[in-house]
Parts: sequence; C-alpha cells; structure tokens
Amino acid sequence: GARRMCVLLGDFLRKTLKVSTLDSIPLADELALVDAFIGIEEVRFGSRLTVERQIDESALTCRVPPLLLQPLIENAVRHAIAPRESGGAITIEGGRSGDTLRVSIVDDGPGVGEGSRSNGHGRIGLANTRDRLRVLYGDRGQLALVNVPGGGTRATVEIPFRRR
Repeated sequence: GARRMCVLLGDFLRKTLKVSTLDSIPLADELALVDAFIGIEEVRFGSRLTVERQIDESALTCRVPPLLLQPLIENAVRHAIAPRESGGAITIEGGRSGDTLRVSIVDDGPGVGEGSRSNGHGRIGLANTRDRLRVLYGDRGQLALVNVPGGGTRATVEIPFRRR
C-alpha cells in the first residue's frame, strides 16, 4: 500500500505540475486528474470509498481551469467519507446545457450545515474556487453547495461551455 501510494502521489504531482501553467484543459483531462487523486484516496479508504461517474460525452471537450474539481472531491472525501466508519459514495455528474457546462460532485455524507462542515472546515477551498470562477467567467462562473434530500451534499460548478 505504501509503495502504491508513493507511485500515485508522484504521478498526481507530475500531472498537476504539467497543467499548472495552463489556463484551461479539456474536461476529459481534468477528470483524469480527478481519477489520479481518487486513486490516492482509494489506497487510504479501500472499500469505504465508492466513486461513480455520470458524464455526458458531449461535455468532455469543454475547456475548464485545471484543478477545478479536485478541491471539491477533496471536500467530499474529507467531510463525507473520512468521518464515517462505513465510508460512503461520491458521484461525479457532468453535462452540457446549451452554452453552459455543469459539473456536480455529490456525496452521501451529513450535508452542509451539519457535521464538520458546520464549523467552517472546507470553506477556504470553496471560497477560493468561487473567487477563481468569478475572475475567469464573471457572473457566468458559479459554485453552488446544497444539501441533497435524504442526506449528502451537491457541489455544482457552472461555467460557459468553450472548446478553446
């Protein structure tokens, strides 16, 4: 496990350094970065972490800022999976709606305003993501965090759909 973790961490670091100087990357490449991060978390949590993807293929060519989704996945792992002995599930949803790309990270944890998120943990990453979207897209870049009926949190990013 330790050897695998070192390999995965090195791979993730190389990938993030490669994209860190870019303004945008295709959503498909961003999801590959997410997969690298999730691979690290799977070593930590094993069967306690389940990840599902529901991505519309037409969305994969949209250009997104690199490392846009990683902090949202990290928050879901930290606040929904890690605190629970049974672990939990994360679903990554994405699709195009007209000239808008919408990507959601949905967890089955305690929800916003409950558990550890109620005492301010995770707020810095969310604020940084919102600020980044505002700078890049103005009013067209949004991050919304809502409770999911029945339990969980949905973090949804909306940005203009661009292929360049």
